[in-house]
Amino acid sequence: LIDGLAGLGGRAGLPDAAAAVARAAAQARVPVVSVDLPSGLVADAVIAHDSFAAEVTVTFIGRKLAQVAQPAASACGRVTLVDIGVPVTVTDVWRITEEDVRSWYPWPGPRSDKYSRGVVGLDTGSPAYPGAALLGVDGALHTGAGMVRYAGPARERVLATFPSVVAPLDPQAPGRVQAWVCGSGWPGPDPDRLARRLRDGVPTVVDAGALTDLPDRLPPGCLLTPHAGELARLLDVQRSAVEEDPVHHAREAARRTGATVLLKGATQYCVRPDGAVMLAEPGPAWSATAGSGDTLAGIAGALLAAGLDAWRAGAVAASLQARAAAILPGPRTPSEVASHGLPDAIIALRAPD
Repeated sequence: LIDGLAGLGGRAGLPDAAAAVARAAAQARVPVVSVDLPSGLVADAVIAHDSFAAEVTVTFIGRKLAQVAQPAASACGRVTLVDIGVPVTVTDVWRITEEDVRSWYPWPGPRSDKYSRGVVGLDTGSPAYPGAALLGVDGALHTGAGMVRYAGPARERVLATFPSVVAPLDPQAPGRVQAWVCGSGWPGPDPDRLARRLRDGVPTVVDAGALTDLPDRLPPGCLLTPHAGELARLLDVQRSAVEEDPVHHAREAARRTGATVLLKGATQYCVRPDGAVMLAEPGPAWSATAGSGDTLAGIAGALLAAGLDAWRAGAVAASLQARAAAILPGPRTPSEVASHGLPDAIIALRAPD
C-alpha cells in the first residue's frame, strides 16, 4: 500500500475512511510505504497521532522531527532519505552521528595521565538511596575517567565495590576536580549540599533531587539531566505538556537556567541555552529501567571532566549508554550496561588504524 494521502503540511490524525484503511492494512499485515511521512503525523511534532504505520517512509531533502523522535518515529518504520538536489535549509536541530561520537570522545594518547583524562567528583547517594552513588561511579569509571573522587554518604559501599575510587574521610575536602555530579540519589532538594559543590566553579551535572531547588546562577558549562516529570516540575507545567512538545520545554529550561539541558526519555534531547538541539542516538527499550539515569549522570560527568562542553557531553553520554545497551540485548541492569557494555561500545567506535 502506497500512502500518499497527506504531505508535510497535513493535519494531525486521519479522516474516518482513511483511518479504516490504515487499521485494515495493519491487521492484514500489508506493507505500507509512506511518502514524506505517514499520513496522520505532523512533521515537526513527536506526538503519535492516529496515522498509517509504515514499514518504509521515503522522505526528501532532510529528515523531519517526527521521523527521528519517539513516539511518532515508531510509525515511520525505516526512513529512506532521497537526494533530489535541494539543499537542506539552515536548522538548529541536529541528530548526532556515529562519526560525531567517535570524534568527540576523549581518546587517550601516549601523553595522557590520570589528570589529563579528567578528574570527576561525585556527591551522590544518601542513606535511603546508596545505590545511586554506586551506579554513577560505575558509569564514570567505565566511560574512561582518569580519576573518580567520591564525596557523599555512601563512602564505604563505594570503596568496597570500586577500590580505585578516591574517597576522602572528610567529604568537605575532597580534592580538586574538573567536574562534579550532584543530585543522583538525593531524597529531595538540598541547596546547601549543591551550593558547596557549585562553589568550585567547575562544570556540574545536576541530576534528580538537585534539580528541584536550583540557585539563580549556575557556573558556566553545567548540564541538567531531568526526565519529563522533573522538567515539568522545574517549569511548573504538566508532564503531559513536556511529553507533547519536549523541544520547546527543554529550550525554555535552558533559557531560564543558562545551563544545557539533557531531557531523558525514549528520545533524548540535549539543548543549549541558545536553543540549539541535538538528538542522541536511540537505545533499546530495555534501557527504561530504574537507575539508568544515575549511570548516565556519571557518564556525562566523566566526559565533562575530560573537557567536552556540556552540549557534546550530554549527547555523547546518552549515545554511549544507548550503544552499550544495544550490545547487551535483553533485560540488563544499569550496572551491567555500564561495566560490560560501555567499554565494548567505546572500543567498537574506534576507527581501524
